[in-house]
Amino acid sequence: MKKYYGLHVDDNKKCCLELREMFDGYGIVLDNVQNINEGIKKIQNNKKYSFVFMDIKFENNRIDGIDAAKIIKNIDPLLPLFLVSAYINDNVYFEKIQSSDIFGKIVKPLPIKQSNDFKEIVKSVKDSTNAYDEVKNFYKINYNEFILLPDEQLDVIFEKIYLDNKTFIDKEFIDNKKNEWMIIANGRNIIVQSGEKNVPNEKYLNELSKKLNVPVFCYTRPKIIEEIIPQNWSICENGTDNNRDYYPAISILFKNYDSEYTIKSDFDTGSPYSFIGYDMLLKEKIIQRMIFQKYSKNVLWGVEYSYYDKDLNCYLKSQDNDDISVFLSCRLVKKWETCPLVMHYKKRSALIGRNILMNNEIKIILDGKYKKTFIRSHDEPN
Repeated sequence: MKKYYGLHVDDNKKCCLELREMFDGYGIVLDNVQNINEGIKKIQNNKKYSFVFMDIKFENNRIDGIDAAKIIKNIDPLLPLFLVSAYINDNVYFEKIQSSDIFGKIVKPLPIKQSNDFKEIVKSVKDSTNAYDEVKNFYKINYNEFILLPDEQLDVIFEKIYLDNKTFIDKEFIDNKKNEWMIIANGRNIIVQSGEKNVPNEKYLNELSKKLNVPVFCYTRPKIIEEIIPQNWSICENGTDNNRDYYPAISILFKNYDSEYTIKSDFDTGSPYSFIGYDMLLKEKIIQRMIFQKYSKNVLWGVEYSYYDKDLNCYLKSQDNDDISVFLSCRLVKKWETCPLVMHYKKRSALIGRNILMNNEIKIILDGKYKKTFIRSHDEPN
């Protein structure tokens, strides 16, 4: 009988021993740890486990099993992970589990070992593990077999291999800023070649794959617009700010009772929302502290951020230097300096999306040749 090796993380030692005995007769072998941090470390160095069982409630840990499961998924995105807990349907955790959408769920107490319900759990664990192990085999296909695979199967392999290495790839490009490309082969997170220029072409990759007798997977650093456009974009036609990035830019003016505050913002018609730092507006007394409104959460480029929805009245400077009053519906982002909007653009102080055009009778004209932004009221001629 094939053996399926998994890690069970639960601070209840008695429960660990009971589950180990229940699954053992079905070829499922469980190693047990009673501490979340120890469990995460084992997965970081994982060469054995093909799935994880994770309890939810831990008495002596600052995070729960759901948060731990997210960390493990970030380490190994394809690793099958099952929450095994009596609290799965508990009101305290239910919404958090549903919003995660990445876990299998097994409710304790488990059905008796001989029941059909228990056998369905066993089947789910084995099916998930077989799919995970299949990805490992993709790295071992020999060259002659690989080049004969149909396009549909190659697409599946490339997608699975990318997901298997995504966290590692992103970190490598962040840590090694000069490298423009890398080639992964022979196993997960194994770089066989990398370089600062001259991205390998198809002929080179074919020869390398033939030499290694395994598939090779080439990844290039994503190009962002700042690296492509050779000229800065000015705030308005009367002046430039050479320290800015290359997004179209506009100035947003806020007025309170005794002062004014101007934000130089990026403008992005690709974004349906506008984003400004909550703490910055609070510091400048543009807004009051939002004590009684619950903040929302969202994910951008794989990074979670928290925000308040807020409608603001502010002004845009026209080309005649007039203040054009506008209504701005925006997301006030908490901890702006660590949010995903500044991940690639450290000097960005705000991002105004296309909703400013939908909510106001204004014209924003972008001059691509001279990299200038023109603001006009709706009745002004172009």
